[in-house]
Amino acid sequence: MKLNYFILFLIFGFSLKFNATSPKEDSLLNILSTNSSVDSKIEIYNQLSNYFLRSDTIKSLNYALMAYDLSEKNNQIKGQILSSESLARYYTEQGNYNAAKTYLINILDKYSDSEHDKEIAAVCVSLANIYDILSEFDLALTYYLKAEKSFEKTDNKRGMGLAQMGIANVYSTTKFYEEAIKYYKRSYENLIKIDEKYASWSINNMAIAMMEINQNDSALFFFEKSLEIKLRLEDYYGASYTYTDMGTLFYKLSQHKKALESYQKALDIKETLEGINPETIGSTYNKIGKQLILLGKFNEAVVNLE
Repeated sequence: MKLNYFILFLIFGFSLKFNATSPKEDSLLNILSTNSSVDSKIEIYNQLSNYFLRSDTIKSLNYALMAYDLSEKNNQIKGQILSSESLARYYTEQGNYNAAKTYLINILDKYSDSEHDKEIAAVCVSLANIYDILSEFDLALTYYLKAEKSFEKTDNKRGMGLAQMGIANVYSTTKFYEEAIKYYKRSYENLIKIDEKYASWSINNMAIAMMEINQNDSALFFFEKSLEIKLRLEDYYGASYTYTDMGTLFYKLSQHKKALESYQKALDIKETLEGINPETIGSTYNKIGKQLILLGKFNEAVVNLE
C-alpha cells in the first residue's frame, strides 16, 4: 500500500468540501492585494496550488505556473525550487510522472550546489517518492538517503523524519520488514519531538509492517496510537486510512464484527472529504460487504457490493 505518496509528496492538510471560491483562497488573495513583495506572491501562489491540488486541478496548475513564471522572471532561486515542486506535485497527481521528474531533476541539476540545502533536500524526497511510486526502488532509496544525510547536517527533525519514513516505505514495499520497522521508529522519534502530525503516519506504516510479520498485538497497539494522534490533530484523511488498516487486521484475525465497524468508520470519513478517489470509496464498500457476508448478513451485503 503506497501510503508514502500522500505522506511525503503532499505535505499539506486534506480539506473538507468547500465552494469554488473558498475562505482560504479569499484570505490569501486579500494578502496578495496588500503585500506586493515578490517573495510573498510566490509563496502564496504555491500555497494556493497545493490547496487546490485535488479539488480544482485547473486552479492548482494555474497557481503553480504563476509562481514558477514569477520566480524565473525575478531570478528567485528559492521560488523556482518551491514552484517546481508544486508543478511536480500537480503532474504526479495527474499520473504524469515523467513531467514531474523533469521539473525536479532540472532543479537538482541547476541548484544542487546552491545555498538552499533545505529546499534541495526536500526536492530529493519528492523525486525519491516518484521513483518509489514507479517501483524504481534503488533510485528511490538513493535519493531518500541523500535527503536524510542533508537534513541531519542541520538537525532538521521534520526533514529527517520524512526522509526516514520514505526509506522505511521502500524497505517495507520490498519486504525487508525488520529494516522498515527500524526506520519507521526513527522517523516517529524525530517527528514526535516537534509535534509533527505526520508522526502518526510513521507508526501507522510501522504497524502495517508489523502485521506483515504477524506481530499483530504490536500492530494493533500502534494503529490505535496513530489513530489517537490523528483524531486529536483533526487529520481525518489519515484517520480514514488507519480505520481501514485496523479493519484489515481484524479481518486477518477473523474478528469480523470489529473489522466491519472499522471499515464503516473509514467510509463515514471518506464520504465527507473532498478529492477522495471514487475507487477508494468503492473498495471500502466492498470490504464492508465481505464482512457482512462473513457475519451472515447477506441482504445488507448485497447493497454494499452493488
